[in-house]
Amino acid sequence: YKKIPALSKGKIAEDIVAIEFTKRGFDIFVPYTPQHQTDLIVVKGNKIAKLQVKSAVWEEKTNRFRVPLKRKHSISHTRKFYDPNDIDFFIFVCLGIEITYIAPYELCYTKPEAHLYPHRTKATLKETFDWEEYSDKFDLISEFLDK
Repeated sequence: YKKIPALSKGKIAEDIVAIEFTKRGFDIFVPYTPQHQTDLIVVKGNKIAKLQVKSAVWEEKTNRFRVPLKRKHSISHTRKFYDPNDIDFFIFVCLGIEITYIAPYELCYTKPEAHLYPHRTKATLKETFDWEEYSDKFDLISEFLDK
């Protein structure tokens, strides 16, 4: 995936997530305009969940996947947190091994990035948050939509 442009990686991640939700019986909607804060909308009955899908970047030096949780402005290139009105869940996709994490917005809005270790145990105690409990947690969205 190193040679694939970032926008293409993002599209691949969104497609992986859309296929997973479709296999689980959900309806999926995609915003008409590109670069919207909401990448996908999952529908169950008359309820929706707004998703921001992020492709996790492999960092060979640190032997982990990294996901920026701030939105990059297309002109100024500054980063800011996503608006909570636009996102219910972040979905992280580790490209190459296709492991998916589902994290509620509330867990993400104060963290600049997520460090993921689906292939090994964390070796350092510097990390204060363990994202591994959110690996493959599609049931969180089901529960959200059943409320």
